[in-house]
Amino acid sequence: MAIIPSAPESVSDCPLVTGLREKSVPADGANEKTARFIEAATPLVDMIVGGPFREYTLHNRDHCKKILHLAGAIIPEATMEALSPLEHLVFIYAAYLHDMGMSLTATERERILGSDDFQDALQASEEISDALLRARKRLDSTPQQSRFPIEAEIYQLQEAALADFLRSRHALPGRYRDLIAALKRHSNRADLFEYRGVSFEGILIDICASHNLDAGALAEVRGPYEERFPRRMAIGGAYLNAQFCAALLRLTDILDFDRERTPRILFDSLGIPIRSLPGAEVSLREWQKHMAVHTLEVNADEIVVSAETHHPVIEKTIREFCAIIEREVL
Repeated sequence: MAIIPSAPESVSDCPLVTGLREKSVPADGANEKTARFIEAATPLVDMIVGGPFREYTLHNRDHCKKILHLAGAIIPEATMEALSPLEHLVFIYAAYLHDMGMSLTATERERILGSDDFQDALQASEEISDALLRARKRLDSTPQQSRFPIEAEIYQLQEAALADFLRSRHALPGRYRDLIAALKRHSNRADLFEYRGVSFEGILIDICASHNLDAGALAEVRGPYEERFPRRMAIGGAYLNAQFCAALLRLTDILDFDRERTPRILFDSLGIPIRSLPGAEVSLREWQKHMAVHTLEVNADEIVVSAETHHPVIEKTIREFCAIIEREVL
């Protein structure tokens, strides 16, 4: 039985990253591209905690690092040695890219708020749309000098609506294609998503999108000789086990639910316990669930989650989450 230790201070010390440094050669350029990719991706993932998802459990650079750290803890030594540099590279990229669609610039925020798709989604969410309608009516009848609290309430309601909108769309292929284009621009590397001159964008998008699909998608077969997630895909003279990368991403993503992801000081400073906006109870339950988990243990036969809580609802939530983990493993 091995207790998973805290993640290292630097992502460069995670086994998937150190392993790539050992296996990569100058001709494939994987080490250089990884460094440029992480440099360009980090500000974008950090934007997630400053936008509509600020009250969610952390989806920033630390979550990406934790995924890479957990991967190093659960991959058997022999399997780690057998991974190709391409498999290291693709998984590192997926750790950063999979949730990046939740990030939102000020320009994107205004564009989405004015889009027909957002307005349609808002109308489908009666709780938020009704609350916005009531707040705007109060604003119209309130003197200018007293409007600030109502304007702040409208902003928070819009943020809640944006979170709902993006949560269901952040893992769509089109969103990932836009993000990949932005990362190429930010890094000044048109070949950032190539291995030995061959693009791996398409399969990377599939791997990232898989974390938001049913687990059965990983075994989907599209034709007699075509797997949705190929286990031996040749790219640039190397093999990529896309099914393995997708399964590893799903498992490490869901395993990141301990106290490291929900620091108490941040939970308190956000004021989540006293929020009354639509959806606040979901954020509260998620944060409390994460804060209750104090130890993860992994061995060849089982994953053990140790937690402490005095609230039956949080205990029930943790047990349900463990059931999800069990389904992923099976």
